[in-house]
Order: sequence, then C-alpha cells, then structure tokens
Amino acid sequence: IIRSLTDRAVRRAGEPLHATIVDAITRGDAPAARDAMHEHLSLALQYYGDDLDQPLSTVLRRRATVQEDAFDLAAVLNELDSLT
Repeated sequence: IIRSLTDRAVRRAGEPLHATIVDAITRGDAPAARDAMHEHLSLALQYYGDDLDQPLSTVLRRRATVQEDAFDLAAVLNELDSLT
C-alpha cells in the first residue's frame, strides 16, 4: 500500500479501479467486481513483478546495494528495522 500511495503512476492506474470494484459489489454484480479486481491485481503484478509480496524494506535494501549511495540508505533501513 505504501508503494502505491507514493508512486504517482501506480496510483493513477489503480485508484480509479477502487470505485469500479465498490460500485460492482454494491450493485451485486459479481462478474464485474471480479473483472475489476483482476485488473487491479494485474496492475500490481505489472508494476511490482517479483517484488509484489516483499516487504518494502527488503526491496529498498536490495536496490540500495546497487546504488553508489547505498551506505546511507542501508543505514536508514537498518534503523527503521530496529524500531519494529
């Protein structure tokens, strides 16, 4: 959820589907609700791929190892992990 709220492209693509899903459920239209939910989940797979079910800290830590400034990001992530 945090990733989709902070990424404008993901939010633009997925947010309108929320109303579509709720509307279909409210109308009792199970096939339309299923189709909209399928589209919503497909977007998640498209945007996140293998990272979909990974904790955000894991994704960021893996990406930080490739960046030049990885030390700073890794330190922040380690501090965040220690708070939970």
